[in-house]
Amino acid sequence: MPKVISWLKNDIWTPDRLHQLGPVDYLIKGEKQVCKIEEQIFSFASRVYNELATPTQSQLINLLKSDEKVAVVVLDGLSLREVPTLLELAENSGYSVIKNGTGRAALPSETMDFVAQQLGLKGVSPSKLPKRKELKTQGISAFYLNNDTNWISQPTDDSNILVWSAFPDITYTDSGARFANHFNNIASRLGNVWMSTVQQIPHDYRIIITSDHGYVFFDSGTSFDIGPREKRALNQYFGNDRNKLVDDELQPPDSKYIHRLNNRDLVMLKGRVRTASTGKAASLKYKHGGLSLMEMVTPRIEIRKD
Repeated sequence: MPKVISWLKNDIWTPDRLHQLGPVDYLIKGEKQVCKIEEQIFSFASRVYNELATPTQSQLINLLKSDEKVAVVVLDGLSLREVPTLLELAENSGYSVIKNGTGRAALPSETMDFVAQQLGLKGVSPSKLPKRKELKTQGISAFYLNNDTNWISQPTDDSNILVWSAFPDITYTDSGARFANHFNNIASRLGNVWMSTVQQIPHDYRIIITSDHGYVFFDSGTSFDIGPREKRALNQYFGNDRNKLVDDELQPPDSKYIHRLNNRDLVMLKGRVRTASTGKAASLKYKHGGLSLMEMVTPRIEIRKD
């Protein structure tokens, strides 16, 4: 697993490739390369999926409860692809990158599951975090921003800080998300998010920027090639979703592309499997909720103001 993550960070989603290729080619060429490697992993090193499915022992709540001044900024749906843009923003605004690491999404790769796993708040949506007594009584000030134009208020005490921004996940259902160029739109708007979150945090705080989950970008040549019979069965069962609670009346098909969470009676699509969505979802290319490299491996960047 460490070698796979190193390859993603150091060979595919790099600042040099982003500048050389431009945002759209960087995205499409990177996705095709990741898809090829993940097909090989699926066929010859399936243990990687078991590692992805192993819950991480590190919890953000423990970091936020520490005596050190810490701020955690969660950018909903941010992936490794956007890391070069964040590193450039850090450099241009006078922050030193202490560590450019990775985190892990919860299972399934959904927001509410991440909140439960990392903050210990089951059934709580990010928008409710600022009013949660469980955080306030532990000396944590929480902020929620529902778009990339809202700003957090400057903290007035020495409490640790949790900032949750709905960006970029909130854009994945936009009409523009039907096209690869939407990735360029995300990158350009990250500057606003940076100013409204990171740059509002007092300079004596250690800042960790992370995400609750990544996403798979589905375009031509970026999904697994699956036989028609098996694909039809997966389409019928999952529909527009990448995970589903198991119903006694409708059991999932017997497929190697399904990962089951027995403790929750939940199944997830494993790998870069693209089902034939219907309705508005049919045109959307940014998806999450399954078990794949780009959904599960997330950024975790630590910075300090110079």
